[in-house]
Amino acid sequence: MEGLGRGVSGTLLPTTMTMEMEQPKVLLENCGHIALTHIIETLCNDKTITTDRLKELVKVAQEAETTAMLNGSGFNDSFNLSANGNQMGFDDFPRRFLYRYQGRDHSAFGVVTAVVTGRGTDREYVPPPPPPGDLKASAGKPREGEQRGLLGLPKNAIMAVLDLLATFEHQYTFEGHTKFVSTCCFSPDGRFVVSASGDRTLKLWCVTTGELQHTLSGHLDGVAKCTFSPDGTTILSASNDKTMKVWDVTFGQLRNTLTGHANYIWSCCFSPCGKTILSGSRDCTLKLWGAEDGMLQNTLMGHTGGISTCAFAPDGETILSGSWDKTLKIWSVKNGTLLNTLEGHSRMVVCCYFSADSSTILSGSSDALKVWGSADGKLRHTLDGDGQLVNGCCFSPSGKNVLMASGDNTVKVWGADTGTLQNTLIGHYGGVNTCCYSADGKTILSGSHDRTLKLWDAASGQLRTTLEGHFDQVMSCCFSADGKSILSADDKTLKVWA
Repeated sequence: MEGLGRGVSGTLLPTTMTMEMEQPKVLLENCGHIALTHIIETLCNDKTITTDRLKELVKVAQEAETTAMLNGSGFNDSFNLSANGNQMGFDDFPRRFLYRYQGRDHSAFGVVTAVVTGRGTDREYVPPPPPPGDLKASAGKPREGEQRGLLGLPKNAIMAVLDLLATFEHQYTFEGHTKFVSTCCFSPDGRFVVSASGDRTLKLWCVTTGELQHTLSGHLDGVAKCTFSPDGTTILSASNDKTMKVWDVTFGQLRNTLTGHANYIWSCCFSPCGKTILSGSRDCTLKLWGAEDGMLQNTLMGHTGGISTCAFAPDGETILSGSWDKTLKIWSVKNGTLLNTLEGHSRMVVCCYFSADSSTILSGSSDALKVWGSADGKLRHTLDGDGQLVNGCCFSPSGKNVLMASGDNTVKVWGADTGTLQNTLIGHYGGVNTCCYSADGKTILSGSHDRTLKLWDAASGQLRTTLEGHFDQVMSCCFSADGKSILSADDKTLKVWA
């Protein structure tokens, strides 16, 4: 990791700041034909690319273009050009940037980042066969239906370079916790990060400046869970001290302490509307509370083991709980009635989720995932871990796929409707502890025992890039709601990437 200046607050000053995507686009559109070609040619041979590197390339390419123009060299309709004194014909040009015609992808453009930069694949690039009609692009007259940019080159040539920049760079490292970080998350607007720790505190960090905003102290034992309210104005924390606390984000002040559980609280969340709080405890009960006044509204009893996980359905009408008793239960929010008990796991249930439309349930134990119908409670599929430890799971935003973080160093993608294995993402050198989708469903993020995060193309399974910098195994990771930032945590340290 590059050198960083550590401050008293535990923040680290960023060494590299990512440019907004509009800036490289402007830089590229201000380049002439020769400069752009020089940039693309360089990127085809360069194994790493950052926005700072692009600045350097643009400067060098523009100087080369100026020299070429002063020497009287340039383009002709057969796409010959002179850059740094070297003649290049079309067949030498990286044509995979240029084969996109009327919306048809003839160039494996969707995986151009992995192919061109060499990141995420050790396979040699094999050019695709020429498209029907030999639709070669040229710098001359555009063909019918072909879109050209300001440079006279197809627009996807610029977009391909921009796609190379659609990666994440380290922005800030947050340090300050003295014991393990149990959980962390972005605020709904992506401006803040909250972290909970075994050191009995929560810390609120500003994503824009990298500064520590508040340290939230008051719990008498380790903090197991934390989350933001849907409107982002409050933080909810659950602790082994048998209480939950509600905190004000702006001032970092304690608003309410919720007491009533007889043992550790392992899970908590807000209802989708933000008016109700749900908690699950080792005392085998769930409790519903008023988010505004902190008053206990209902206690749900029925599990014979501690509640390890719980969630509201996205429609807000039902509650799902998973327990050490190896079962899941579905409850009515309105009156607390038990609607169904889902049996089938051979080990304790450690995670559970509703699909976005509330129609499907995903549950996980250490040996397998299970997919259930939420209306009838019937088991649809068992997604076997094949003898490997299952460390995490989640639905895709569409609910059509399921991710499994596996102890065999892979991420597995399953069809939620079919229960069939769709893809296995191979690249980590240690067990995968955590995984998630971006909000648009196009990218998969994974964190591993090998101390790295990896970004994958969800459609193809191709590895896009690897984020390195953690000094311990990555235990959790997530995207901000807009997909522009990533949060990751190891034992005591958090990192923001953008």
